[in-house]
Amino acid sequence: MKWLTALVEQMLETVKNAARIPVLVGWRPSQTPPSAVIQMKNCEITPLDLSASKHLVDASLQVDVWHVSAKSRDEVVEKILTALEEKRTLFSEELGVFSLSVEGVADVGDESGFRKMLLVRVRMVV
Repeated sequence: MKWLTALVEQMLETVKNAARIPVLVGWRPSQTPPSAVIQMKNCEITPLDLSASKHLVDASLQVDVWHVSAKSRDEVVEKILTALEEKRTLFSEELGVFSLSVEGVADVGDESGFRKMLLVRVRMVV
């Protein structure tokens, strides 16, 4: 499952470089703004052939961004969305990703700062 680790590492690098704020992997409640957290919400692995040598991976990752103002948060989220679009070819070439899409973006009420959640769906063959 090194490809799953590689997917999360590539997502972490992409978000860190775009956001220029601390980014962690795995849920941690009550973040100190500005910061972001990436967590895997779902991952389905389906064999594509009888020998089970190729698999279809359908994964959903959640990216939560906290910031000190709604404007700053939205600017960081826009940078992340742009970076994901720009890195689409890299994800494809290095990881076998054939579909990378942002399926949802939502404001989330949070006491520790202004928070926005992105739901990113990745489909790849490994």
